[in-house]
Amino acid sequence: QVAMLNLWFRKDIKQAIDTPRLHSQLLPEEVLAERGFNQTILEELRKRGHNIQCGMYGGSIVQGIEWRKQENQLWACSDVRKGGAPSGI
Repeated sequence: QVAMLNLWFRKDIKQAIDTPRLHSQLLPEEVLAERGFNQTILEELRKRGHNIQCGMYGGSIVQGIEWRKQENQLWACSDVRKGGAPSGI
């Protein structure tokens, strides 16, 4: 989800990582939606038979970097779900 938001929808790496996400679980058969996830999408998933559970965090974390061409810089971001901060290069 983070890669899609960054590469396809052009959100910067921090926005992409901070955006609420979904976690789909096979057993138990449920979709965990993070607080703040788009309610329209959740309603459509419910209509299609998905069991939606809402929670603070979805159970996964991401560390990300992106090349900022205009600034000629590499930017890093740590997921707030985990805590911590990126280290320098």
